[in-house]
Amino acid sequence: MSKTINFYNLINILLPPYKRVKNVIDLSLSLIKPIKTLYTSYSNYRITVLYQTAFSAQVIYLEKLLNDKYNSSGEFPDIYIEDADNIEQVYLTNTEEEVEGLYITNTEEKTGLPEIYLFNRREYEDDYDFIIKMPTGLECDNNEVRAFVNKFKLAGKRFNIT
Repeated sequence: MSKTINFYNLINILLPPYKRVKNVIDLSLSLIKPIKTLYTSYSNYRITVLYQTAFSAQVIYLEKLLNDKYNSSGEFPDIYIEDADNIEQVYLTNTEEEVEGLYITNTEEKTGLPEIYLFNRREYEDDYDFIIKMPTGLECDNNEVRAFVNKFKLAGKRFNIT
């Protein structure tokens, strides 16, 4: 826990007793005004950074960060994150490769095997690791949300915002 600096007391301590009059104190305070401004902005930045470093890429922390930033009033339902449904990739092989259990049949042939759907490459590439669900009516820029989440998510994880 850091202490805040009281600049008025600091000037009073540093000035010799015979110069501790109102005009000299006011002049000294006006001279250190840029330092006070920098100190205030640094303190605010420090609080923000300490808050953000308390979080990790875990889902519960990402949800808390998103709700604190974009839904702090609680006016809308909570922003939440859910896992994306991953499509299991199916590869077609030749009979010489001797892969068991994968057969292509016509619809008339009732084999009793579970149906496997083939997707094209684009559908596999658009697969996401998680989806951020934003409540309807909550106005926020998707690019800003994407940049914010990119700071906290694990590298290599892909996500979508809906």
